Amino acid sequence: MKIIVPFCPTSELEIDEVELSLFEGADIIEWRADYFTPDGIILVAEKIFKKFAQWPILFTLRTSQEGGNFELSESVYISILRHILIDFHPAFVDVEAYSKPFMMEELADFKDKLVYSYHNFQNIPDNLEKILTSFAGQNPSVIKLALTARSKSEVWDVLMRASLFRERYAIPLIIVIMGEIGKISRLVDSPWTFARLEPVKNELGQYTVTEIKKILELL
Repeated sequence: MKIIVPFCPTSELEIDEVELSLFEGADIIEWRADYFTPDGIILVAEKIFKKFAQWPILFTLRTSQEGGNFELSESVYISILRHILIDFHPAFVDVEAYSKPFMMEELADFKDKLVYSYHNFQNIPDNLEKILTSFAGQNPSVIKLALTARSKSEVWDVLMRASLFRERYAIPLIIVIMGEIGKISRLVDSPWTFARLEPVKNELGQYTVTEIKKILELL
């Protein structure tokens, strides 16, 4: 299981001053770029990739439609992702493939780097299997679903369906069920898990890197 640690800077100064020791134990750094304007992303990209050169980088541009910080036109979204892929060669790029299905064709040449993602902060969608099979049919590098359960039974139902998917497809599947109720999803059969930095508090149910490593040692 690889540990992904998000970095969500809001200024160049924050990039300059962040201590790399905070990310010790991470396997991949996720740069959440949606805290900058589109022009700002392009301006600071080189600085980010140089700063975290010792790690593979997952580039994520989360739009407001799926819990991020701004909305973009299709053309701007495509332009930024293509620019990052071509000029900076990240290990992975997150693509909101459910809400923006046009991206599947637009970035088809980069499938070996694409993480097809879907985020639902309201519930477990009734068409979960349809979403998964649709994503799998495009053969991305990784599939990631972040969902919200209302009960423990819903959590276990999703994990069971994820297990059946993994038996059928070879594509790595990440299931994140947000909040305390879904913390177990971050550790069950997932190829990746997302951890928070030690000083950062959140309500998404993320463990710290230290907590994850201690748990994995016991398993």
